[in-house]
Amino acid sequence: MQEVKLDFVFFFTCFGISVLLFQFILSAVTYILKREVHYFLYAIYLLLLSVNFIVNFYYWLPQHADQLFSFIKLFFGLPINYFIYLFYLLFIRAFLQLKQQSPSLNKKVVFIIGINILMGVSSAIGYYLIPVWDFWWQHANMLFTFSIFVYPMIILRKTKVKYSKFIIRGSICLMISILCNNIFSTIGIGLNYCDSMILFGTFIEILFFNYALQFKIKDQEQALLLSELYKQKAIKDEYSRVAADLHDEVGSTLSSIHINSVVSAKKIDVDILESKKLLQLISKQSKKMQHNLSDIVWGLRTDLDNIEDFTARLQEILEQTVGVVDINYTIEMDDNLTQIKLSVLQRRNLLLIAKEAFNNCVKYANASSLKVRFDMLNNVLQMKIVDNGKGFNLNDVGNTSNGLTNISNRITQLNGTVKIVSNNTEGTTIQCEIPL
Repeated sequence: MQEVKLDFVFFFTCFGISVLLFQFILSAVTYILKREVHYFLYAIYLLLLSVNFIVNFYYWLPQHADQLFSFIKLFFGLPINYFIYLFYLLFIRAFLQLKQQSPSLNKKVVFIIGINILMGVSSAIGYYLIPVWDFWWQHANMLFTFSIFVYPMIILRKTKVKYSKFIIRGSICLMISILCNNIFSTIGIGLNYCDSMILFGTFIEILFFNYALQFKIKDQEQALLLSELYKQKAIKDEYSRVAADLHDEVGSTLSSIHINSVVSAKKIDVDILESKKLLQLISKQSKKMQHNLSDIVWGLRTDLDNIEDFTARLQEILEQTVGVVDINYTIEMDDNLTQIKLSVLQRRNLLLIAKEAFNNCVKYANASSLKVRFDMLNNVLQMKIVDNGKGFNLNDVGNTSNGLTNISNRITQLNGTVKIVSNNTEGTTIQCEIPL
């Protein structure tokens, strides 16, 4: 048995393996806390890398050449390198979100991942059948391993995927260290434990990973802060809107009710018929105010934000408007929409658009049926309101209709589009589309 030389390479390797294991534990714990898959994949990559270094280092120290060495070599020789690269590529794919950010690049990376799996299994079987490989064949296999590691970095550099520059720089340092290690091993330069060069390259790769991670965390925190600011602004805007609605709808109606009630009280002994008309007007105004208040309160409720709650509210409004004049109505909805959530602004504007369409149908269309249909296409919600009334000519109405102008303005606030089709024989169709 050869005596172990306690030199700089020995202590550096022990220190390096300790750093890898520490980073593995850190990544594993972070995955448990955050449940982000790239932490898990990076932890597996580091674990395999650490085990590979530990096994190679252990068998370098006492210069073993027994049966156990041959058995371990089957699993920690060339085959494990393919699986190390496999998890590293899986980590890159998840960390850079290639599936969303660059689908074409994602397909190429998935293809290379498949090659790594095939080569890893094939080389493991090859080592089992032929434990001792020809020198040049083994290095040719290493060269192929190196090439499939380099290729993703080349194609990744050509794309502008966020955070990719950190991954590329770290991978380049790791590739250079692997290349130097293989060159020194091939020409037989007398260095103690050449894998220490790969270990040094791994250090730099880990530093770039942590650097990229800090940028990503910073961006996530900024996005979270902006989201919170947008929510606060939305709440403030909603308070302002409710205050305006209360002032416009409720305040003006209450003032009118007050005036009519005073006039009615004065005329009750003088003109009973006029007094009755005023009382009937007061009844209509109070009922209208009741409906407006109901809409305001419903719009503020945060527990009624899915599409089913919205259609239930439309059902109530249809019963109060269309149903009382014997117009047949239906509400249809795609089954895939049951879990769709609507924001406060989306609910409010779509509700007001629908009410405008219902009122126009009752007042002007002379229709016998009305249908409301909800569909989803490419993450765009479509609301279609169709009646079979007499319709109108859009060119004649132009910009003079406050109702149509209000519909257009409300759909614009939702970054959506509206299409109105109407003629005198086929009724009116209002089709609104909003992105979700």
